Amino acid sequence: MKITYIISNINSQSKGNGGHYYSLLSTVSAIGKIHEIRIVNIGSNESMAFKNSGIEIVNIIDKELNNFKLLKQLFVFLKTDKPDLLHVFDEFAFFYVRVINVLLKKPIVLTKCGGGNPKYFYPLCKNLIVYSKENLIFFKTVKKYRNSNILHIPNRVSEFESDGKRILELREKFHLVNYKFVFLRIARIGKAYRKSIIELIKIVNQLNDKNISTCLLLIGTIEDISVFEEIKSYPLNNIFVENDKYYTQNSKELIEIADVVLGTGRSFMEASLKNRIMLAPINYGANIVLVDGNNFEELFETNFSERGQVNSFDQISENVKIIDVLINSEIKEKILNDNKIIFNTNFNIEYAINEYSNLYNIVMYKPSFQIFDTFFNYFFLNLMFRRNKVAENKNYNS
Repeated sequence: MKITYIISNINSQSKGNGGHYYSLLSTVSAIGKIHEIRIVNIGSNESMAFKNSGIEIVNIIDKELNNFKLLKQLFVFLKTDKPDLLHVFDEFAFFYVRVINVLLKKPIVLTKCGGGNPKYFYPLCKNLIVYSKENLIFFKTVKKYRNSNILHIPNRVSEFESDGKRILELREKFHLVNYKFVFLRIARIGKAYRKSIIELIKIVNQLNDKNISTCLLLIGTIEDISVFEEIKSYPLNNIFVENDKYYTQNSKELIEIADVVLGTGRSFMEASLKNRIMLAPINYGANIVLVDGNNFEELFETNFSERGQVNSFDQISENVKIIDVLINSEIKEKILNDNKIIFNTNFNIEYAINEYSNLYNIVMYKPSFQIFDTFFNYFFLNLMFRRNKVAENKNYNS
């Protein structure tokens, strides 16, 4: 089967380096073993995540987001390439696909790549994949999706190699050898992750107050200058920020630099496959928990996002658990061994190949052009373009 995967980059503040771009790459690397695949990136910019991926990318780009031009180019490419199925990886790319599919008449699958439940709008697709149980429950209760095929296929990651050269460079740059434990957070430095970053800084400083030599390495592009300035207001003798593109691109390859990783969504799964001690944010990032077999299912429901919730939480007790894992080798070995089994079963993309193939084999084209739904899809697409354009200019001028 010939499958074309389509994703958009509409003035993304992450420069096309966000988690769902890497989720697409992982999916394609696995599915490509048994199906013929293509990737199309459509929008106002190319994706940084796709550079040096080793996979051929078809870029359909217009800096000013001339939608007519983009639609025409996408139609010409797909008409010539003749895919059997279109798999779309975000709601904005879905707008372009649904419009030209009036003529192409191909089966479409749409993946909602994590995130919370939509507050205002999410486009109607007859075949929808969601990554979290939270999203699954939501869409099952939305009236317009009552005739849709909704599948829960959690986000998965592929095995990957670490970049020893860049890891060594970072160790030397920040003198990490001077610290017994290195904590790591890979995330865009902006309001979305502000609370969890600040909370992690507090935990690292508390550990040092207890004479546990610890530092924090933050790797990510600066999305909001005010958040970056707030981070800098903390004592920086053991807090290091790296935002150079050389390190932020394919930053998963740097995970092994750390002993402990605070992750969300895809970054959590990537670090877990490297068998690190794992932390996750809860209560919208205001608190942080040590992840183990006792709270895994609760946190998995929201895809290890900052919306996570656990029962009977107390941050002081949680910090004691983190300390115990760091200083007690038996506790550390047990939690790593237990987590390795749980994480590999739930996060390795190899376990999901059959689920995707089974879906691809049954989906069919069904004529359905929802005029009002398509209009709202178009409206939110252009709203996001304008909003991101303003944010991009603001950060550039700063």
